[in-house]
Amino acid sequence: MSCTLDAYNLDLEAEVFAERVDAAGVEWDDWESGAYVRKYRTYGRVRTWRLKVHEDAVAIPWINSAAYHLQGHVEDGAQLTYILNYLGHTANTLVYVKSVDVYYTQGTDDRFFDLTVQEV
Repeated sequence: MSCTLDAYNLDLEAEVFAERVDAAGVEWDDWESGAYVRKYRTYGRVRTWRLKVHEDAVAIPWINSAAYHLQGHVEDGAQLTYILNYLGHTANTLVYVKSVDVYYTQGTDDRFFDLTVQEV
C-alpha cells in the first residue's frame, strides 16, 4: 500500500484507511398535485478519507513531522495532492485537510495521528 499527501509518504498504521462517499446536493419541500413531497437534487459526490498514520517521534522531530505540517493546512485551507493505491483501490486527487488528531503512546517512541481529508 502506498499513500502520499503533499509529498509526505505516510506510514499507515496496520494499513488502515476508510473512504466515505456522500452525495452533494440539496433538499427542499414542495407541493405537487395537492400533496406534500420532499425533493432532492444531486450535483455530484464528496469523497472523504480517514487515515491512521504512524511516525517515529525520535527519528522525525515534531517540527519536521507530517502531522505538524498538515496541521498548518487545516488552517490555511490549501489544496494538497493525495495519492492512494491499495489492492487496486486508487485515488489521485486534490484534497483539503479537515482534521489532524495527534497522540502518543506512553513508553514508546511512536507518534500517531488520525487524519481526515476531503476531496476538493
